[in-house]
Amino acid sequence: MRCGIGASLNSLMRNTSAMSNLARMATSPDEMITGIIRGVVANPVSRIVKPHFFCFGGLIETVSWVRAVREGKFELQGETGPFALQ
Repeated sequence: MRCGIGASLNSLMRNTSAMSNLARMATSPDEMITGIIRGVVANPVSRIVKPHFFCFGGLIETVSWVRAVREGKFELQGETGPFALQ
């Protein structure tokens, strides 16, 4: 509630089918970022400018992951797959 996701959380709690859909959509950070990038490339007028990370207590891990991606220390897993950090 303190980090600004209260409205989304309250909505999910009222709608259990949405909660199960959300669980099926769970992906890793690399899958999410790859999907966002591919979506922006496919739709150049997209309003997505830059990502926002919620690290939920994993600040060091999040910063390490972002730094590796920013420095290009990753390998794409095919044209439609996610990527793996090196």
